[in-house]
Formats: sequence, structure tokens, C-alpha cells
Amino acid sequence: MSTPSDGSNLGSINSSLKSKNTRNDSFSEEREVDAIVDSGCLSIVVLGASGDLAKKKTFPALYHLFRQGFLHSNEVHIFGYALTKISTEDLRDRLRGYLSKGNEDSTELDYLTKFLQLESLALFAFSKDIHV
Repeated sequence: MSTPSDGSNLGSINSSLKSKNTRNDSFSEEREVDAIVDSGCLSIVVLGASGDLAKKKTFPALYHLFRQGFLHSNEVHIFGYALTKISTEDLRDRLRGYLSKGNEDSTELDYLTKFLQLESLALFAFSKDIHV
């Protein structure tokens, strides 16, 4: 199999690739991003919401996503399930104490308060009668 060493075919290959609709072309098209964001809804289910992993990793990660603007209060629903029977307000109080970690910055406390006041932050208890 012989190939020309002068590269004359490369120009025709490049032009034919540019003329075809490739996957990269579809990514470069401008799209209505606002329409997608406005209609979106995200439900997050936290299993073991009163546990150590949720306290140390899951809820801090969700808080930081909220703080950075990736989770919007009108688009996200957070449902927590736990074996222990605690109220949603008790969960919010626990999280407030753990997420604040002595940070007295007023803007940080404002974000924390907004995160904890998400209308859809709800806690449900597992029934211990469930047999798997």
C-alpha cells in the first residue's frame, strides 16, 4: 500500500471533513440554554440522612453546590430518608451546627440559612417493618 509523500491528499481530506456535519459541529451550535434551565427540576434522595456520612460528606457537598450556584432553590428537591425519627427542623439544626463550623462570616451564614430553608428539604423515616 503506497501513500504519496507530498501530502497532496491531506488537503482534500481536511476539506471533506470540514464540509461534513461532524459531532463537533453540533456542540458548537448556539442553543437556548435558558429554556432548559428554567424548566429543569432535580430531585436528590439522601439515604441515611441522619447518619455520619450524610453529615460529613453528602450535605456539605450539596451545600457547596448550592453555594456555587449549581443548585437553585426553585429547581432542586432534597429528600432525606433515615432510620432515626427526627423532624426536618431537627435535621436542619444539626446541619447548621455542622456546616457552619464556627464560620461567622455574614455572607456565608446567609447562604447557609438559604440552603437550610429550601422548601423541599424534607426528612422521612424508614419503616422498620420493611423486610427485604
